[in-house]
Amino acid sequence: VVRPGRVVAAGFVPADSASEELLILAERDDRQGASDSAAIEEIRRTILEATGVRAHTVRMLSKGVLQRTSSGKLRRRDALRRFLSGEFADLAEP
Repeated sequence: VVRPGRVVAAGFVPADSASEELLILAERDDRQGASDSAAIEEIRRTILEATGVRAHTVRMLSKGVLQRTSSGKLRRRDALRRFLSGEFADLAEP
């Protein structure tokens, strides 16, 4: 469903809200064969059960979309910037 180690969580203020919400960007693991909508619901449920926080936005991304630093960490700020600029807007979200 999701590629291990290829998920970014970030706070952002969506246009329809005055407060900070949770954004999840996850690369899909095509070997799992689950639909994006099923994966998104599983991610939302898992986060809610573990933290009590509802993810406002969850986007499934293609393999390799999330960039890494030279030390191998995910570039969280870059991923948030790319999301906010609309770079991931063409990806479906239920």
